[in-house]
Amino acid sequence: MILIVDDIPENLYSLKSVLEHNKFKVDTASSGEKALKKVLKTNYTLILLDVQMPGMDGFEVAEIISGYSKAKHTAIIFLSANYTDANFILKGYRHGAIDYITKPIDPSLLLTRVKALYEIIESRIEISRQQDEIRSLYISEKRLNQILSRQRKALLLTQKLAKVAYWEYHIETESLKCSPEIYSLLGLDASREINLRLFIEMLSAEEQEEFRAVWDRLGKKGGRLEFTHSFITESGHTLYLKQYGKLERKNGLAYKILGTVQDITEEKNNEKEFFRLYERYKLVNKATNDIICDWDVHKNEMEFNDSVFNVLGYPKKVITRPEAWWEDIVHPEDLPRTQKAFEAILLKQASQWEIECRLRCANGEYKDVVAQSYCLFNSSGQLLRMVTATKDLSSLRSIENQLMRTELRLQQTVETINEGFFTCNSSWNVTYWNHKAEEIIGLSKQEVLGKNLWDLFPQARESRFAELYSKCFETKRPCSFEEYYEPMSKWFRVNVHPSDEGIAVYFEDITEELLKELQLNKAIEKAELIKTSSQEVLWEADVNSEIVHFNKNLYLQYGYKSNTITDREWFKQRIHPEDRDTVINSLFKSLEESLDFWQMIFRFLDVHGTSHYVNAKVHIVRDENNNPVHVAGSLTNIQDLKEKESKLAQIAFSNSHLVRKPLANILGLVELLNEEDVNSKEITNMLKESVHELDVVIKQIAVTTN
Repeated sequence: MILIVDDIPENLYSLKSVLEHNKFKVDTASSGEKALKKVLKTNYTLILLDVQMPGMDGFEVAEIISGYSKAKHTAIIFLSANYTDANFILKGYRHGAIDYITKPIDPSLLLTRVKALYEIIESRIEISRQQDEIRSLYISEKRLNQILSRQRKALLLTQKLAKVAYWEYHIETESLKCSPEIYSLLGLDASREINLRLFIEMLSAEEQEEFRAVWDRLGKKGGRLEFTHSFITESGHTLYLKQYGKLERKNGLAYKILGTVQDITEEKNNEKEFFRLYERYKLVNKATNDIICDWDVHKNEMEFNDSVFNVLGYPKKVITRPEAWWEDIVHPEDLPRTQKAFEAILLKQASQWEIECRLRCANGEYKDVVAQSYCLFNSSGQLLRMVTATKDLSSLRSIENQLMRTELRLQQTVETINEGFFTCNSSWNVTYWNHKAEEIIGLSKQEVLGKNLWDLFPQARESRFAELYSKCFETKRPCSFEEYYEPMSKWFRVNVHPSDEGIAVYFEDITEELLKELQLNKAIEKAELIKTSSQEVLWEADVNSEIVHFNKNLYLQYGYKSNTITDREWFKQRIHPEDRDTVINSLFKSLEESLDFWQMIFRFLDVHGTSHYVNAKVHIVRDENNNPVHVAGSLTNIQDLKEKESKLAQIAFSNSHLVRKPLANILGLVELLNEEDVNSKEITNMLKESVHELDVVIKQIAVTTN
């Protein structure tokens, strides 16, 4: 996979498109910090790294990556538009780059370099991936040598016992005679004629050239023919054959060649497999930065590769007391835990185990390492061999600490900005919520973190917020927008930034800003949007204008025609006569007293003259001299609420006398209980009757209320 690191989204998109079009798997990061996090989690073959980025630049990122053992095979190509002189290019190579490309980038040149480097690095990574397999091979190296030696001897014996196929070639007639065993060996039909031309055609192009050279040399100089080649049978199996031949002469002239053919397929395959594994082992042992040690328990000896000096500073030598050596260099605080884990492995006879601990270096310092071991036991449960690969975690710890410091700085910055900020993962669960978000929305971190965003704000699920958040995450392209959220009666300015994990959102409440800008055309357009999206009757008017503008809800809820001229006087006459003076005087008083907000409940008349109780709210926009220049308001119909209140009052009044009678009886009887010489049983019965009567009255009231 290829990682592209650039702080400019357009660059990320163009480079990613070019590479994906050419069948490369591509990942992106918009900063050096994000790139380091991705390198910790994912193995990348190649990194295209922009030099000039805010925060951590490309050189710093490359320096950190070069110290991380997990990315030891990862190649880095620097990309730069500004840093193009020789000094910066040399600096790039010093920081571990294998190429430096200046912008603007030629796509064909980039693809040529990427393809070549990708193949090279993939080969290195393949060797690293096979490390575990080679470690296992390392354990059995001597045993494999012995097995191979025995196999070679067995093969030699098999060759001696095997039926040999014979052939002879007559030079004068150019005829080839074969024994019946050849047909069986090659899997050919016995009726098929075999000649020298046909035999040569069965060989590969390279083998044909080699055979002709050997054949010509035999005919000219004599001696013996010895030629090994492959042969693919008609069934598709590959055989390895060895040809032996001897030239015979007659009257001083070459007469014929007598030969034999031997099947050496098994021997050849065994040799190829062994040398393949052995060569791989040698490459991996040289290429790895891990400490590889082989502990022969029977000899009580332990051997190391060169990394024991590179990582810990100890000379490469045979250790004759391995247990004492490990006990000496393991940190005293980690030693009991390490010994206990090792004893458990011996008890379970487990083939593999792993542990993290600290080891003392030759200079006295300690390093964090992780040790992975493979153990070989005999049939009696005794440990025979243990091969351990020990990885230095120092670079990883350094990167982790640096990332923690970077994340802390980022968190401090996010908490001090004057915008609300939150993040969501791909499941829309809130993962961060800053202090300003608490202040704007009115929900604390404890109420929000870990909760689903759409469960917290259900009315936003079908809104433009949800639509744009989802689109931003799916396209991986940032977006900005302004939107009204009706449940909070607020306008928000929103900036959304996507990532592979989810989205990050910056937002601010711009309601007051928009209200103060209503005199501008842009602000008026936004006010129109508010009016069309709300369920309330919304209106606005300039202080110096006679016209009052209403939204469509005035006509829908109160029956007025859409062509009704709604000026100030018309609006004034729609207020119930009994409320009119109070409302007008109160509103004008707010205008004079420099208030920005006014609210009152009064009766508003519909087209038929029927009054409706409304809750009226008015926002007052003032100029720099604090003079009112524009007003915008809303009318919320609360008639149903008022009617319910009235009915409840009537029910309470009409039933109050029914409650008083049994209640008065109860109070009088309770007073009698305090006097002497009274029949308490009789009074108790009378109390029960009064309580029952009161219960019946209350139930009747409840039924009436419902």
